[in-house]
Amino acid sequence: MALDAALRDQVSALIILGAVTTAPTLVYRLPSEVLASVFELVVDYDACEPMSARAPFQLAGVSRWWREVALTVCALWAKINREVGSSADLVDIFFVRSRLAMLDVELAMEEDLREFGMYHWHFPQREQQEQCVLRVLKALLQHNSRLRSLFLENVSVAHDELLFPAPQLEVFRCVGPDRFPPSRVPSVPINIFAGHSPRLRALRLNMFHIALESSIYVGLTTLHLEAIHYTTSIRDLIRVIKACPLLEELKLSRVSFALVNFPTVSRRSRSSPPVHTEPITLAMLRRTEIYRLDPEVTNKFFTSVVVPPSSLLVLSLCWNDDFNNVI
Repeated sequence: MALDAALRDQVSALIILGAVTTAPTLVYRLPSEVLASVFELVVDYDACEPMSARAPFQLAGVSRWWREVALTVCALWAKINREVGSSADLVDIFFVRSRLAMLDVELAMEEDLREFGMYHWHFPQREQQEQCVLRVLKALLQHNSRLRSLFLENVSVAHDELLFPAPQLEVFRCVGPDRFPPSRVPSVPINIFAGHSPRLRALRLNMFHIALESSIYVGLTTLHLEAIHYTTSIRDLIRVIKACPLLEELKLSRVSFALVNFPTVSRRSRSSPPVHTEPITLAMLRRTEIYRLDPEVTNKFFTSVVVPPSSLLVLSLCWNDDFNNVI
């Protein structure tokens, strides 16, 4: 009798264990809409990971149901980086599965270590990186109306590929190679994005030259210019700032100009009273950063622009600069 009772207890335990292991887990009881919302929170990934380890493929490989849900989450496939351009098939997968979702494109190339006599096995050859970038940009020509943000780093092959209209572009950031002095940084045509980026609000250029006459500088709320030499006058920068009355953030770092002083008055007109330009008032300006500018450039800036008292002003001076002379 005792043996029979022990056997019955073991059989009951096995039945219970089998029921637990075969019952669906809690995550599989979630509605597809809830699981899709969770998937949208894991679209970010580490750029150093291989493509097979990225979130879209990891989630799609868990189970058949997760794959079906992952294929419906357009945001999973709407963040595109250089590795997506590894093959034409992979490019098509991301652009097709993102459907009508707004695209966030980030194309970063590694520094060419061969110029310094170094090479690391982890980094592909420079030519391979360029081909990846070109594949993505060429595919983007057919989806330019969905481009929301674009980040380029150390990309030198894309300049002629940025002449398409970008009607939905909101953020554009470009970082050039830091091995060039400000006077030799890469530049793009003045009609970048075909002169049509009406929704652009944040522009950050670091060691990357776009002529100040370009329409890309109109209507911005964030403007960062770093390590750039302009062959024109500082007056063009003042005109750009005037074209952005809702500017909230302004950063000028190591920016120089061929002409600092405004054009002088001719001898014939010296007898007439001087023309005074009304200073520009930026009521929405919250933060202003000035780093390593020529004192004359800084002086011209503060003479032409009224910084609101509520704005945070970060002003970096050299050891021999006089604050009173700069302001």
